[in-house]
Amino acid sequence: MADRPAHDGMQLHTDVIASQDDSGTRSEGGSGPQWRQAGIRERLLQLGPYLRKRALIGALVTLLVLLPFYLQLTLRAQEWLLGEARVEVSTKLDSHGNALASALYRRLALLQSLRAYVRSDLDAVSRALDPESSASLDSWASGLSVGTTGVTYFSIAPSGRLRYVYPLATNEDLLDTDLLRDACPDLRANALRAIATHETAVGWLREGCRDSQRLCAHLAVLDEQDLWGLVGMVLDLSPILYEAGIQAQPSDLDLALRDHTGMVLVGPSAVFSSQPAIHRIELPDGYWELAGVPAGGWSASIRGTLAAFQAAGLAIMALVVVLVGVIVTRQDYLAQMVRDRTTELESVNHELQVELAERQRIETALRDSEELYKTLVETSPDAVVMTDVQGQILSVSRRMVEWHGYAEPDALVGLNTMDLVTPADRTRAREHLQATLRSDEPSAAEYTLMRRDGTSFVGEIRSSPINDAEGRPRAIVSTIRDITQRRRDEEALQELAANLEDRVRQRTFEVQVLYELSQQIGFELRDDELLGLTLQHAQRVVPYDAAAVLLLLGDDYTIYIRSARELSTHSERQLVNCLIANYGYVSGRALDADRARVTYLHQAPMDADKATVPVLGSVFQVPLVFSRRLRPNEATLGAMEQGPASQIPLGRAEKREVVGLLVVAAEEIGAFSEDQMRLVYTMANQTASALQRMRALLAAQQERLESLVENLPEGVLLLDGDFRPLVVNPAARHYLVALGSVVQDGVLSQLGGKALGTILRWADGHQPYELVTEGPPRRTYEVLARPLLDDDQDGSEHRLIRSWVLVLRDVTEERSVQARMQQQARLAAVGQLAAGIAHDFNNLLTSILGYAELAATDPDLPDAFRDDMDIIARQGRRAADLVRQILDFSRKSISRQQTLDLAPFMRETVKLLQRTLPEPVAIVLEASRDEDYTVRADITQMQQAITNLAINARDAMPEGGTLSFGLSRFYLGADEEPPVPWMPPGHWVRLTVTDTGVGIPDQVMPHVFEPFFTTKGPTEGTGLGLSQVYGIVRQHNGFIGVESEPGAGATVTMYFPAQVSPQLDTTAPERRRDELPRGSDDTTILVVEDEDAVRQVSARTLERLGYHVLSSRDGVEALGLYDRYAGSIDLVLMDLVMPKMGGRELLLALRERDPNVKVIVMSGYPLDVEVEDILVGEHIAWLPKPLRLGDLAARVRAMLDRNGSGALPSAQDTPDDAQSLHKAPGA
Repeated sequence: MADRPAHDGMQLHTDVIASQDDSGTRSEGGSGPQWRQAGIRERLLQLGPYLRKRALIGALVTLLVLLPFYLQLTLRAQEWLLGEARVEVSTKLDSHGNALASALYRRLALLQSLRAYVRSDLDAVSRALDPESSASLDSWASGLSVGTTGVTYFSIAPSGRLRYVYPLATNEDLLDTDLLRDACPDLRANALRAIATHETAVGWLREGCRDSQRLCAHLAVLDEQDLWGLVGMVLDLSPILYEAGIQAQPSDLDLALRDHTGMVLVGPSAVFSSQPAIHRIELPDGYWELAGVPAGGWSASIRGTLAAFQAAGLAIMALVVVLVGVIVTRQDYLAQMVRDRTTELESVNHELQVELAERQRIETALRDSEELYKTLVETSPDAVVMTDVQGQILSVSRRMVEWHGYAEPDALVGLNTMDLVTPADRTRAREHLQATLRSDEPSAAEYTLMRRDGTSFVGEIRSSPINDAEGRPRAIVSTIRDITQRRRDEEALQELAANLEDRVRQRTFEVQVLYELSQQIGFELRDDELLGLTLQHAQRVVPYDAAAVLLLLGDDYTIYIRSARELSTHSERQLVNCLIANYGYVSGRALDADRARVTYLHQAPMDADKATVPVLGSVFQVPLVFSRRLRPNEATLGAMEQGPASQIPLGRAEKREVVGLLVVAAEEIGAFSEDQMRLVYTMANQTASALQRMRALLAAQQERLESLVENLPEGVLLLDGDFRPLVVNPAARHYLVALGSVVQDGVLSQLGGKALGTILRWADGHQPYELVTEGPPRRTYEVLARPLLDDDQDGSEHRLIRSWVLVLRDVTEERSVQARMQQQARLAAVGQLAAGIAHDFNNLLTSILGYAELAATDPDLPDAFRDDMDIIARQGRRAADLVRQILDFSRKSISRQQTLDLAPFMRETVKLLQRTLPEPVAIVLEASRDEDYTVRADITQMQQAITNLAINARDAMPEGGTLSFGLSRFYLGADEEPPVPWMPPGHWVRLTVTDTGVGIPDQVMPHVFEPFFTTKGPTEGTGLGLSQVYGIVRQHNGFIGVESEPGAGATVTMYFPAQVSPQLDTTAPERRRDELPRGSDDTTILVVEDEDAVRQVSARTLERLGYHVLSSRDGVEALGLYDRYAGSIDLVLMDLVMPKMGGRELLLALRERDPNVKVIVMSGYPLDVEVEDILVGEHIAWLPKPLRLGDLAARVRAMLDRNGSGALPSAQDTPDDAQSLHKAPGA
């Protein structure tokens, strides 16, 4: 189209010249003017090519000048039209979005109502969840959804488990569904979000859920601060969309809806990728976005208008080009050209008229749309107002005019919105206006608006800015909703809730007071304190001016009074007379008013603002009754249970013991309500029960105290102020005789040779005084004395001592035990030191054994050197066995029992004892090689028991002798007498230890198994040997007995349950070197050891076995290597004790990186409980130091070949200690 004006101009120019030529031909021979015209025509014919050239050049130049302006103007027009189209779409979108939000919130309000109903009475709702009891709940739920469409069902889920669904007819399968573990992830996530936020959680159920393509909403129900459960509902989105006008897509818009996670709920997802206009709908836990674009896209919406604009621009540009061409011709040519151009312009004008008619049609449609929008605005229940950025009103809806009492909208136009806001809320209104201008998102606020007549109403204002093409706000559109009635309903509901809460709080407070009273009075042993507590707690719930209790004590009685204000003489006398008269009425026993003893428990001080109580107008009385005789053994000190009210009327209480009367009084007539009187009844009942129990308790305590003092093992003396004995129990009488106490004229003057005054002065500092009698035997006693002081009746700081309590104890045995315990602690320290030294020796032996066995595997080593290496290795293993025995003896480990054949065990133990006991002691082992002596035993504890018995035998043979060990089996029948009491029938292995020493005296025999009992001197023994042996035997479910004759030696016999002998490997314990399991170079082992020699020999051994080895000196360096070679390390061989990072920390760090990492832990320390807890699992094993070539090769191969169940490939490849380590507990 850009080339069309030039082409048309050239064609027109030719036509004009041709027309003039024809005209001149027809005029020849005519008048002068005609001749002149013919000359001009000839001239024009002569200048025709020149004129055409000039016209063409001018037209081209003009076209080049105008074309950029035309293109720029076209772009500007396109931007403006797009902006107008976006404003129009946004306006329509806001209408749909507001309607959608209103429809959704109206349904979510049902969920709020359901939660409020549930919280109003959680206990009643819990009971109504039973299908047989849910009629009332069904009735309420059915009324909740009346008039609202789209609710599929309501649900109530205490503790997350769905217990109630309405309607139930089509949803029975939902009952007992656990929302927190539901198979539908969307439903489960929505419930968890509601619990976490305590807000309404709204979510979309996708495919795979039971109610897919629906909305679910949940709301947490709290019982005070604790979570009670959830209420929820499932909504069908179609009615909500229909109500918002979205279900049937508008013909001129493409709409789509998605949630805050980006999931499209309604409409094509392509809408969100087409630069749509978006209306955000805020939800309690997120938001929705309603997006819209014109049908066919933004370009299609402005195509017609833009085409008309472009056509008009082209026509104008063509006109300018033609005009430029005409200017370069003569006037006649210009006139002719104007006529021709007029014809063309008429054509163009016709086209413009057509375009204008189309534009008018579009404008008419736009006006119709605006009228429709205006109709929606005018018929909306909410008022709509448009203002400028200063708050000046530009237009208002009819609803706004009606609310403010005006006749026409113009009456409000021009006013500022601040003029319609009450002064108190104008600051908040300005802040809302500024917040709307600062944000592109809608904002909401609530404040009070004024009508024309001065009345006001509460409005909910939602405002959105209207921005220009540059994004600056140029106007604000606000919707106003009258929420006055809603606010009143909310305030009424809050007031009702506050009243209910006050009543609940009052009842709760009363129950709390009764509970506190029941908890406190049960511990009182004095009448005045108990009654003071009762009247004090009564004052908290019953606002009395005075309260009193008449309490009968035998023939005497006391009146206790507590007043909130000072009583006048008349009111006090009135209260006393009332108590005496009414007590006589309810008990049938007359009292003398002159004998009444009045005691004030508490009386408020005189206050200038509070006058005294002149007279008592209201008096309420309750008798204190003992319902039955309470035996002393039924009385206990402690908190009382709350019982029902006494319910004793002010009449004769037949067959009941009336011990008092409780009265509350007030100056005002009718001061006490029925609830308050009921509380007084309950308090009187509790007080009477407490009094009855207190008196029975005091009697029982007196009886028990007398019995206790008589039967105490300690001596107890009660002396008066002059040191005369008042109470002396049997133990005290015995100790007084033993201490040689001196009694003169009935006064105890001396105790154990010490003046009693000296002892009392020392013991008064709460330190026991020690007395020693020289004996025989020599005994040690402790004297502890405490003074008993007079009650502080007059407030004096110096109270007199009215009596003394002395406690005498014989502490001779206690002192002996303390001395032995100190000696045992020193022995434990020596054992710990031995364990540390043994650990260092293990490291040394590891390197010695390792290098010796490594050298022996060299095929080029001469046989003589190989024999030497074998000798070194053999001697190293013997040294290792000795070190292991030291470790087993010194460590404190738990019993780790395994299958053990006592025959080879005893042979090894005898060899050890032969090297350690003196040579004059001959050691003999008697055991048949054909018998099976298999038991379940802990090797370490068995070695300790045998060693203790051997040491005792050595000490019993100072000149030498024979120590015999015997092994035998025997069967104990059910009808046979057991050799040891309580020994059950069955198969047993008997182990005897016999010496030829001095024997055990008869008087010592009953004490041989007692801890710390010994006949040796302080430097010769601890008295723990046989007691430890006894404990070890019993720990193995065994029995032990001792037989001895003085001078003929002693025999200790131990019995252990016999076990079925396992199939033992009869092959040599040491593998042949060519049978050692080997590895391959593609298997990488990380060795972690801080001792250089141990690390080097371990690495070389593994390399000799065919493995690829990485070495590290501590845990930190090992972690670096493990990370560097991630995925390439197959096994970690690590020490347990290392600097910087120990083996325990390293193991935990490796398991964090790879839970299935395979680890072998080696240590020279014994395996104790603290380490054993980390050696659990199928991918970990323990290897004690010193390392042996065969053990290391077998353990590494077994760990690498270990299957998923944690079992080793074969029993031969694993030492017994590893097998026992991985047995299940109790195996």
